[in-house]
Amino acid sequence: MQYNYDMTTADLVDKLYGVKTYQNTSANNNTVQTTPTQIVSNDPGALQMTLINLGANDMYIWVDESVSSTKGILIAANGGSYEINFTTYMKMPTYSWWGVAPAGATAIAVLRESILQ
Repeated sequence: MQYNYDMTTADLVDKLYGVKTYQNTSANNNTVQTTPTQIVSNDPGALQMTLINLGANDMYIWVDESVSSTKGILIAANGGSYEINFTTYMKMPTYSWWGVAPAGATAIAVLRESILQ
């Protein structure tokens, strides 16, 4: 079977929302420490963010440096992930996000889709 695409997924997203977008894979830090670590800065054009815990230690994320094991969203070790988008969570993808890994530093990966300025 041969497919003939006149429009790409990027074209469809651009048409649906009326803006051009891009995937930003740069984070402030690729490792979350045992003390609060800023993961991404505020991005007023962010539409979606996926955060993946690549390391061997659990981590917690929150929207400011008060993140802790009692104030945050748990991201499990070894591939746990968290995804937020503006259609469900309104402005939350635009926030500055912080993380902490109380048991030891952990590697992370971040994907963030934003409006092209």
